[in-house]
Amino acid sequence: MRRRAGAVLGACLSLLTPASPVTADPLTPVPLIFMTPSDTGLSIRAGVAGEPGREVEGRLSISRKSNGNSMATTQSRTVVLPEEGEAFFGRVDLNLGPQAVLVAELTLLENGRELGRATLDIDLQPGGQD
Repeated sequence: MRRRAGAVLGACLSLLTPASPVTADPLTPVPLIFMTPSDTGLSIRAGVAGEPGREVEGRLSISRKSNGNSMATTQSRTVVLPEEGEAFFGRVDLNLGPQAVLVAELTLLENGRELGRATLDIDLQPGGQD
């Protein structure tokens, strides 16, 4: 369990930096992926931080393989950033399993143009990347 918790914590910390190149524009929306451990696995929330009033589409894709089973899901939603400058697109709860491989990717779009992307990879298999 300690190994899994370390992998999950490391994955959470890696999400603090967007995977896409950041431009000089300080108002460029930033993709956010938050993971919260639960008794059965993980709760994953996806969102965006940026300029209030800006309309942004978020596409969250998650795939998981664990104990010979596979799961894939995609959620898409458009939000207008509120005064606080942070909004969420969706939440997925899933069982991680002892030898799970999880990939979560959040893509931010505005008028069909990609603004940013964050990717999370967790590999709990023996010899995996954790």
